[in-house]
This record gives sequence, C-alpha cells and structure tokens, in this order.
Amino acid sequence: MRQHIIDGTDLEVDARFVDMLARRGSTELDIGCGHGSAVSGLRARGHAAFGIDPTPEVLDVALDNFDSEWFRELILH
Repeated sequence: MRQHIIDGTDLEVDARFVDMLARRGSTELDIGCGHGSAVSGLRARGHAAFGIDPTPEVLDVALDNFDSEWFRELILH
C-alpha cells in the first residue's frame, strides 16, 4: 500500500482524487507525509500542501528533496 508513496507510481491518481474533493488553491495537510512525494504532487496541482511526520529519518528525506518550509516533524508524547 505504501509502495506508491515511495516510488510515485500512483501519485497522479491520488492528486486527481484530492482535486475532486478540494478546490484548487486550498490548503491540505498530509499527516504521516513520509518522503514528501504526495505533498510535492499536490503543490504541483495548485494546492497549498504541507506535511508532518513523526519519524525524523523519513522526514529528513523530504527535507533533502523538497522545500523545507513544506514539512515539520510531528513530536508525539
């Protein structure tokens, strides 16, 4: 299930699904954003998308590959 997030194979389908549910330009939050590919895809389609993830090592990949302003670490207590 998570493989499409890692390799990007179904991100276009996911982005079109979000387009059906949300107006272009709306703000979207990807909780558990992982590597950040979905956030990047949503931004490319005109959404103001942001991601949070509780795993610093995974989030580092997103921060290395995309704009760091798009992502934050989710600290769970």
